[in-house]
Amino acid sequence: SQKELSNGICTQATLSKFENNGKIPSLKILIKLCNRLGLSLDSIIGVNDSSSKKVAKEMSKQNSI
Repeated sequence: SQKELSNGICTQATLSKFENNGKIPSLKILIKLCNRLGLSLDSIIGVNDSSSKKVAKEMSKQNSI
């Protein structure tokens, strides 16, 4: 459930926004959610190693605005 997944990482409402409103999670939150789900960040983003670094850098920029 959203409550179980978000517990200790973010609020359930925030997780819902990621799922339903296209809100982009911070890289820190995304990594924690991936770890909880047993997924690699690359599997979520769907890119190779060099591209994933670029995507992570862009996500960091977006979340610091």
